Amino acid sequence: MKSVKVVLSGSLKLSQEVSSEIVPSKTTKTVKRFLRVLLRNPWDDYDHVMHLDQGILAIRKGSSFKIVSVQQFECPEILQQTRMFASIQHPNVASIYDVYCHEEKQFMITEHLCVRISHLQIQEHELEEWEIATIISEVLQGVVHISSLRISCKELSSNNIGMSLDGELKLVLDPNNIKHDPLYESPRTSQVLLDYPILAEIIEEMMLSSYHLASDDDRRSEEALSFLSCTLSGSLESLMNHCFLKLAASPRRLIPRIRYGYEISRGGFLLS
Repeated sequence: MKSVKVVLSGSLKLSQEVSSEIVPSKTTKTVKRFLRVLLRNPWDDYDHVMHLDQGILAIRKGSSFKIVSVQQFECPEILQQTRMFASIQHPNVASIYDVYCHEEKQFMITEHLCVRISHLQIQEHELEEWEIATIISEVLQGVVHISSLRISCKELSSNNIGMSLDGELKLVLDPNNIKHDPLYESPRTSQVLLDYPILAEIIEEMMLSSYHLASDDDRRSEEALSFLSCTLSGSLESLMNHCFLKLAASPRRLIPRIRYGYEISRGGFLLS
């Protein structure tokens, strides 16, 4: 098997406390992440399970518990593109495992997240404000990471938000849309509505779509309305620092809603 290893090097400062009375000494170590580019057919290593809206669900041969998503893409400069893939590493972004090249086609193997935000039945079961703040906070952290790498976020939408049954919430990237942003704006000067449409989309869906249907007693709080206004005219930094996000909780608290949405999307309920 032929493969090429793409290495991304970075610095991580580690602190070690020597004693309670001495200033901690600091050392710098280089952290390297290897992202393999395999020059072979991915179906030599994986079995097809089913087609998804985004890619193909597959399992690793010899390990039925290793479930992944396989996405095909085209790229004339695969090594340069793979270096960009290797730089994407964050708890709120679906992991990229390997890249395959076979017969002028490229395939990206990524972490599979089985629930989409559309499965949460938001229109039928309105979200509480802490749930809204939690979802936005998790998405925002992923977006900030992607943006910090100067990768464009303009192609991201609510379809790129995935969730696991364990309460993880991550961005699921399309390899065809991972590209540098030539018009990169810093978080302080960027406009949420123009530069991060994924945020404007989910905020509108979760907060604005049902606003006119609510009674006066059920209207959103002043903090929520202020946050909504910030989405329409503010920067990414102002959104990140808004007081509304203080309502955010651990995403694990969303597990009951996520599991319910997952079972509804499958047309049934878990018996266990």
